[in-house]
Amino acid sequence: GFYMNELNHTANGLFYPKGGWKFLANHLLSTVSSKGGDIYTNVKVKNILIEEGEVVGVEVGRNETARVKKGGHVVSSLGAIESFEKLISKKDKEIYGEFPQNFDKLTECRPKINLCVGLKGNWGDDLDCTTCDYTQVRDDNVARPNEHYADRDSELLNISFCSAKDPLKWFKPNTSCVVTSEFPENMLQKLSGVGPTRYSLKDRRGFETFKNHLLKRMNEIFPNTKGAEEYISEVVDMRPGLSQNASRISAQSLRCPTHIANFFLCGSDIGMNGSGGS
Repeated sequence: GFYMNELNHTANGLFYPKGGWKFLANHLLSTVSSKGGDIYTNVKVKNILIEEGEVVGVEVGRNETARVKKGGHVVSSLGAIESFEKLISKKDKEIYGEFPQNFDKLTECRPKINLCVGLKGNWGDDLDCTTCDYTQVRDDNVARPNEHYADRDSELLNISFCSAKDPLKWFKPNTSCVVTSEFPENMLQKLSGVGPTRYSLKDRRGFETFKNHLLKRMNEIFPNTKGAEEYISEVVDMRPGLSQNASRISAQSLRCPTHIANFFLCGSDIGMNGSGGS
């Protein structure tokens, strides 16, 4: 129970509002309403509205529009790829372009695995772990064949010790951890369709092997965790998005403001990663 509570919090952010997320949402809604804002629920956004080179609102439902006030913005959390592919009309793509400059240098992420590990021992005194995340990205353009991990790791490896991030749990005798990586290409099957690449897992036999590899990497990077594992489970994330490789981190074209005035991005494609925070 301790580990499940810890890891569930980590997968969706470490801080939990008093009264729950519904309580927070209700307060946000009342704030928006008090400022003269309109609230739409269970409505699909068809595309953004662009006038004279600026985004002025969105088209929702059946030919209904929601327009922002003068000086306002439209912010999309749909994901970088889908925001551009789905929300910009064909006509506007011909005028303004579908993607920002140099966006083609970025790559789509493969499905990710979040390996949730419960460890016996305090994160600091016993396991010698860190409060910050350990993040490794691989750049095939500079990786040398003789580098120790050049051919064994996916583009992304992130290790986050949940217990180390909450001062209220600093002195607990147990530690929770999440190890995140993208699945190797040979374990995946690409699915046909329009839009961001969709995958299914084709190599179930290699699943356990890959899990053991991630555990081994955790033990190599933080040696005191070896043999301390008490609980292990996994959460597979099949959602499309941008790969968090070296090109993604150094990309000058990927920022909150886009190539169309008043159109902004937010979400895990902009932040470093969705589990660890932006």
